[in-house]
Amino acid sequence: MITACFVFSLAAALKLRRKRVWLSLCGFIVLGCIMLNFPVSEPFWQHVPLVRYIQFPWRLNGPAVLFACAGMAAAVRVFRPWMRRRVLPAGAALFAVLWLLALAVSLQKLVWIQPCPGDLEPGVNHWVTTSGRDEYLPKGVDRAPIEFSAPLLTPQVVVESSSVSGAVIEAVVRCDSAQRVVIRQWAYPGWEVHVDDNPVAWRADDLGRLCLDVSPGRHEIRAEMRRTGIQKSAEWLSGLSAMLAGLGAIRLLRRSKRELEHGL
Repeated sequence: MITACFVFSLAAALKLRRKRVWLSLCGFIVLGCIMLNFPVSEPFWQHVPLVRYIQFPWRLNGPAVLFACAGMAAAVRVFRPWMRRRVLPAGAALFAVLWLLALAVSLQKLVWIQPCPGDLEPGVNHWVTTSGRDEYLPKGVDRAPIEFSAPLLTPQVVVESSSVSGAVIEAVVRCDSAQRVVIRQWAYPGWEVHVDDNPVAWRADDLGRLCLDVSPGRHEIRAEMRRTGIQKSAEWLSGLSAMLAGLGAIRLLRRSKRELEHGL
């Protein structure tokens, strides 16, 4: 479907002079996002700085769909007014029905497996790691000496209980003297650590793991991965962009309606 929108946008760009630049831009952005999903784009991912932080090329399918829709919306001007009012809505409705039918068939073929109780217990799978290189990890990380099957907390303290639920780690520890507690998680900036409901400062140990100091006695430790300031700013920026895009779409719809009324 994305490829069809790309081809139609480029074909419409040859006929619509006023929209040629916009249609060509949308078409080439869609083409670029599609090509970056294929092995031929490996040199791009290997040599262009920072792009490897995207990690998965299929994440570019979102921008591809966005610009494909934008190009398709501008390209419909090649159709006559009566086709815009009748043929295009009917085609969109037919496509929606076919998509729902395909989704229903796909869901029926899926095998749903109930999780076992052991799958929810903290283990190696809860270790925060990466599918890429070490550049995705915090600075100073050294994975070589780390045993990924090691306990959740360091053995220097007595761990009465520990649990991992999503991005939250909770543990009850006991020690006879001041100890350094190392949690088997990478020391990313978003961690917030509380000991006995009091916020405490944490640091990264020599291998890049989450580390904090506790005093003698029994303590309840809670570490939670929260959004950083940059993430919150990006979310607000995304929301603002979506609002502006919605206002722009409303304006384009009103403009198209006026043009249809005047027979343009």
